[in-house]
Amino acid sequence: QYGAALNANQRAGDLNPNLALAWCKRGIIFRTLEQHEQALAMYDQAIDLVTFSAPVWANRSVALWHLRRYQAALESADRAITIDPTSVQALYNKGAALSLKVICA
Repeated sequence: QYGAALNANQRAGDLNPNLALAWCKRGIIFRTLEQHEQALAMYDQAIDLVTFSAPVWANRSVALWHLRRYQAALESADRAITIDPTSVQALYNKGAALSLKVICA
């Protein structure tokens, strides 16, 4: 199932390599597969194309806290909140990153 999703997103990316949404969706798929380094790379590709997307920055923060890079996760969540102060996902991710940073310190 995830393989088919990755293939479809790869095809979309091949047709339009500047489609940030395809990179973000691939990141979500990799994150679901617990391949967090790959997910992070996909989010970074999306950010290279569109730096002002709160959802991409918020998703990037999740990949980072799964990688135990809590400060970077916090910074990505803050970036998402700067772009969209009403992003529930970004606000939640900030709280999670702060909590994990304290618990795992």
